Amino acid sequence: MGAAGAGLIYLYAHRENLTEDALTQACRTADRLLQVGEETPDGLCWLMMVDMAFPFTAPNFAHGSAGVGYFLADLYQETADDRYLTAALGAAEYVASRTYAQEQGFLVCHTEEQKPPSTFYLGVCHGPAGTGRLMYLLAQITRDSRWMDWLQDNWAGLLSTGAPETRSNGLWQNLGQCCGDAGIGDYALFLYGATGNESYLAFARRIAAHITETRVVGGSGCCWEQAEHRGRPEFLEQQTGYMQGAAGIGSFLLHLDGVRKGKNPKIVMPDVPFVAVR
Repeated sequence: MGAAGAGLIYLYAHRENLTEDALTQACRTADRLLQVGEETPDGLCWLMMVDMAFPFTAPNFAHGSAGVGYFLADLYQETADDRYLTAALGAAEYVASRTYAQEQGFLVCHTEEQKPPSTFYLGVCHGPAGTGRLMYLLAQITRDSRWMDWLQDNWAGLLSTGAPETRSNGLWQNLGQCCGDAGIGDYALFLYGATGNESYLAFARRIAAHITETRVVGGSGCCWEQAEHRGRPEFLEQQTGYMQGAAGIGSFLLHLDGVRKGKNPKIVMPDVPFVAVR
């Protein structure tokens, strides 16, 4: 819902020649983000809002520095403006400083206000499936292996939770693209496509098996009962949308089937770096 997300859409519009001023608007958005970024001893960070009414410092993708850094790194590819890449690297340094060791690898805290033992989300919004996108993009742009090493250690942290069969606090009864299984499964498929590592594909299949087992079958098809919000696990809904419903879950299953058939996804979102590097 924020400026970095809007900036990615401007970039998409520029690359698809949808409007003449799209890149100008993307740069204006980025310049404002550079103004409100906060320098810390560990790197550069952004709050979800500059006037947050309550403490909520999220390092990860949907509401935090990893997502802002991703937009700035992607914009660097179109402009070659070193200010944007420098800020993106600063965001990555900040995120890397907010890790907690697991049995294997590490995870990034959901928010800084949560002290260990923290709640570790696993999906796109606040987990490896989102934050790892920044590290992958930086690895491709800079050719610095440090960022892929970081991504792989973060992935090891995800595996150490026992997901998807074990439902940790950060992987409650949510199966969607944003916070749950479908987003993690698509991330595994992207990594498989990028690296050829069969372990990522095997994990995607485990995700698909869990999703299939938990579906609710009815006369008109199937759906999933899930809790969108971790704070209200008892509030279950059968949602239809992409980020939090059957459309996104079904899309992941189609993507997995496409891998089996040797077909690439026809629609790839602007925040997926595995096809974005120019």
